[in-house]
Amino acid sequence: MLHCAAIIVVLAALSSFSQVTLPSGVTVPKEKFIVYIMIGHSNMGGRAPELDTVMDVHAWNYFIKDCCQNLPNHTWVPARDCIHMDFGGSADGPSMHFLKKMVREFPDYYFGVVNNANSGVQCRANYQKGNGAGALDLFAEMVQALNLIKGNVTFGGIICMLGVGEAVNATDSVCRNFSNDIALMVSQFRDTLGLPGLPFLIGAFERDGPDVKTLAPHWQVVDSETNLVPLKVAISGIVPSDSLTYFDRWHYTYPAYEIWTQRAIDTIKARHWYPAGASGVASPRRRAVFSPGMRHCEVVCRATDALGRRAVLTLPVASYSGAISERMRRILFSKNTKTITGY
Repeated sequence: MLHCAAIIVVLAALSSFSQVTLPSGVTVPKEKFIVYIMIGHSNMGGRAPELDTVMDVHAWNYFIKDCCQNLPNHTWVPARDCIHMDFGGSADGPSMHFLKKMVREFPDYYFGVVNNANSGVQCRANYQKGNGAGALDLFAEMVQALNLIKGNVTFGGIICMLGVGEAVNATDSVCRNFSNDIALMVSQFRDTLGLPGLPFLIGAFERDGPDVKTLAPHWQVVDSETNLVPLKVAISGIVPSDSLTYFDRWHYTYPAYEIWTQRAIDTIKARHWYPAGASGVASPRRRAVFSPGMRHCEVVCRATDALGRRAVLTLPVASYSGAISERMRRILFSKNTKTITGY
């Protein structure tokens, strides 16, 4: 009896530390503080000149030291643009749009981001474990930050924008292995955090950027490889880039970030990823991944990618009801992807 009582006391003590005390003085329990890992190139950092500097008491940024902002490293700060600056011209990106939308969708929760995006970076060169990129070893930099908070928050997922760096600067061989590189990167993050079910969202390639066709010789390969990511990464999805606007070569406008982040949140809700499922991030309520078989709660979509290779996507039927059905069909099967069989 004494042994059991001691265990209960220890567990209670440990539980009391599973929380975040914010600079505002508010203490938030772990299950109510949902944090997203934001990784990628300049579009994830942000280049839209309009800045959202209006703070919300439920939206926070776990700041990673950057080039230009005099804020304490590895500290929770109220979220506001700029979230993370990789150079002096950094501006508005998806993080503020995403945070504020999540706060509106789930007002009983607090939300945070950890962002270390950097211009021109690539998956294999910068975001895989042991990449040897020195100051631009963004995997090591991100993991260092995450290790400091992982016991006190609930990770909601990894949100990623990668591919432009490969399309512009990488070799054809690297580009043709992009989906495999992404799968390995996700596995490394999940293994490091001990969260095999951590959801992963990747932005579709910015194929309509005005200078993509001329400055990114491998754009079709990377676009195609991005479309294959859900086949190789369980509990993952693609945020469509269709019908988005750009203010320069391939950087989204402020309104485009509004649309992009809403698409990301629509996916989180449709897949019942935490907190939408309210059952924990590692155990989504519905199987939102891809398998050879078809279950009653899923539909199988057969398509070809941008290079004409066949892909089979298995998606929850919940995403295909009523008005949502047509919208999801339109955004999932984009300009470089066509439906092979109907629904």
